[in-house]
Amino acid sequence: MSDSLSSFTSAARMIQDVQARLGIDTFYGVSGANIEVLFAEAEKQAERHGRRVILAKHEFGAGCMAEASARISRCASAVLTTSGAGALNLVPALGEAYASRTPLLALVGDIPTRSVGFGAFQEASGLRGTFDLQATLASVSRYCKRIESESQWNDAISEARLILGRENALAGPVTLILPRDLQLQHWAEHSPKNTPLVIDHSLPYIAPIL
Repeated sequence: MSDSLSSFTSAARMIQDVQARLGIDTFYGVSGANIEVLFAEAEKQAERHGRRVILAKHEFGAGCMAEASARISRCASAVLTTSGAGALNLVPALGEAYASRTPLLALVGDIPTRSVGFGAFQEASGLRGTFDLQATLASVSRYCKRIESESQWNDAISEARLILGRENALAGPVTLILPRDLQLQHWAEHSPKNTPLVIDHSLPYIAPIL
C-alpha cells in the first residue's frame, strides 16, 4: 500500500503483534545486519510505550537472559538476533528452554529472500554448501518456521500463542526466521487487543533439577 495512513512497515506490525498478542514487553538481543530493522522498531516502540529492549554484548548472553527471565516469571520472553553465526549462538538458550519447557520466543533475522541460493554473506539455507539454519533451530524449538509473507506471519503468531501459553509437556521455545526484506514490507495496520496469554494448567509444570 502506498497510503501512509493505511499501512506501515511490517517490522512495526511484528513488534506490535508480539507485544499485544503474546504479552511480551521486554526484548533481549544483539542487533546486526539482518535484524537491525526489527531491532530498531523494537527500540522505537519501547521508548514510546515504556517497554524495554535489553542490548547484550553477545547473542549467547541475550538468549540466556531471555530464557532466565521467562523461566523465573513463567511469562513469555523474546530474544532478537541476526543471521548466520549470530543465530547459532542461540542454540544453548533454546536447548535449555526446550528441556525446561520455558516460553521463549526467538526472532531471528535472515538474508533477503532474493539472495537465497547465491552464497550470500551469512546464508544458511542448506543450499550451495551452506548449513541449514531452520533445521538446526528446529531441533531445539517446539515450532520453527521461516516467514515469507504476511499471511504466514499471522499463522505463526497464532501458533506461537498456543505454544507459549502452555505449561505442560508441549510447552517450550518458538523460533521465527525473518528475512530482511520481509521486515521492510508495508502491511495493513491493525490494532490487536491486549489479550494476555492464558497458561494451560492441564498438566503440572515440573521444573527440572539443575
